[in-house]
Amino acid sequence: MNEKQIIKSIEKIKKMEKSIKEDKKTLDGLKDVLKKEMDIKKVETLEVGDYKISYKEINRENFDKKRFQKENPKRYSRYVSFSNFKRFAIY
Repeated sequence: MNEKQIIKSIEKIKKMEKSIKEDKKTLDGLKDVLKKEMDIKKVETLEVGDYKISYKEINRENFDKKRFQKENPKRYSRYVSFSNFKRFAIY
């Protein structure tokens, strides 16, 4: 690829990323409307036509890695592992 082709590819990527970001905002807005409707109706599942949607409270357990590392540095170092990867970014 020559420099002109690379620039064209970068510009296309940036344009697509912007479009995806805008689409995500629209998508999130539509989901929020449905969630609000379900809250108003006080339902966790809703069946409409061929679709079934759910909006339920989920409980999950989290591990406080930073606190564990601070309070147990030796134990933490025995269990931590590192990996290498390449990150692609356009600035």
